[in-house]
Amino acid sequence: MLFNSYVFLLLFLPIVLLGWWSIRPTRERLVFLAVASYVFYGYWDWRFAFLMLGTTIVDYVAGKTIYAATDRGARRRWLVLSLVFNLGMLAFFKYFDFFTGSVNAVLEGLGLPGGLPILHVVLPIGISFYIFESLTYTIDIYRGIARPANSFYHYAVFISIFPKLIAGPIIRYTDVEEQYRHLRPCIDWEMMHRGIWFFVFGLVKKLLIADRLARNVDPILAHYDQLGFLSGWAALLGYSFQIYFDFSGYSDMAVGLGYMLGFRFPKNFNRPYIARNVSEFWERWHITLSRWLRDYLFIPLGGSRGSLAKTARNLFVTMFLGGLWHGANWTFVAWGLYHGALLAGYHGARTAWRGRGLRVPAWLCRVSIFLLVTLAWVLFRAPDIHAASVHFQALAGFRGLWGSFAHVSPALLGSYLVLCGLWTVTIPEMWDMDPKPRAVWALVHAVVALVCIANLGVESPFLYFQF
Repeated sequence: MLFNSYVFLLLFLPIVLLGWWSIRPTRERLVFLAVASYVFYGYWDWRFAFLMLGTTIVDYVAGKTIYAATDRGARRRWLVLSLVFNLGMLAFFKYFDFFTGSVNAVLEGLGLPGGLPILHVVLPIGISFYIFESLTYTIDIYRGIARPANSFYHYAVFISIFPKLIAGPIIRYTDVEEQYRHLRPCIDWEMMHRGIWFFVFGLVKKLLIADRLARNVDPILAHYDQLGFLSGWAALLGYSFQIYFDFSGYSDMAVGLGYMLGFRFPKNFNRPYIARNVSEFWERWHITLSRWLRDYLFIPLGGSRGSLAKTARNLFVTMFLGGLWHGANWTFVAWGLYHGALLAGYHGARTAWRGRGLRVPAWLCRVSIFLLVTLAWVLFRAPDIHAASVHFQALAGFRGLWGSFAHVSPALLGSYLVLCGLWTVTIPEMWDMDPKPRAVWALVHAVVALVCIANLGVESPFLYFQF
């Protein structure tokens, strides 16, 4: 089920809000919210709801057992059970066909028969997000920094709660533990107003900006073999802003829905295109994923505690796995390694220049990082390495000046790019605004919501749903 759909906006959400704030006993409220979240998830394909339920049961039992166990070996065995179950399930559904296809390609390149089966496994939507959350639960209990959930219903809601289920933010149990233990008994109207504010303007970003950009960018990139210098750059900049507003819009809507239910979710997006270095970019883009990679991969690998070479290795491994997390395709691997190289280069340069008094203008840093990040989106968007290489050739001017715009108006696309560029550098995130609950804002919300509903049209999934 999509946030930007009639069934969600006009049926599911009103029923959930009415039920959630009408029920009084804590257990019944949690059961209601868990069931509603499973309905939300199962609306796409009910069979995959059993996978999420399996993860929930295994890690709930593992967390309880790890916390209660006094023997260190038993604690480790239960943690390993949780890791093997979750990562095994993720590996099968997300990477089985990628692995077997890659092995077959290598064998065939060596003149050997590639006989590994391709099962065409369907990727369950949102599996990467809820498995990462489930892993943090057992790992944090093992580390002694989290307590088990009060009940199975608390934990089931933590994993399945619908606002963040499909595309984040990736929440740790310690982020919301006290909120789940002490549910708000009645509506906090200030939080409700803030939730509507986040949700409505998240819809604006998705429907009125990202989706309109997609209509102009997708036709051009669908004919990537006809790209030229100008059409290649126009399409790339268009996609850069499309994914920016698509993910920013989803993040706002997820936080807004959390507010409507009385929960405060962590910030997941903070104007990444104004970053002055690549490290700051990752502190602003998909913030909760960046922190997950830092705390559960980079630091356990050794972080930046060793030599420059070891730090670079740790960054490459972390970003390689971060790229692979985004998708089972060599383009995502290349994208991750590219960002690993940028981070390693930045870390080395910062170490080398420390204490030398070198000052680079902030505007030049921002422009440079924007261009470097934007170039990486070629790999992120391309269906395969060949398409990415063709796009890079067009960007370098090797495929002619103009290229094909695939019946898209260059002037209209150019106008969108200018407006989006101005938005990203001048308009703050919803977190940095504080509209007071007044009648005028209620009217603004109502008008904007009606405009968005009138522009729903064909349902368009969020780009991060595929991960």
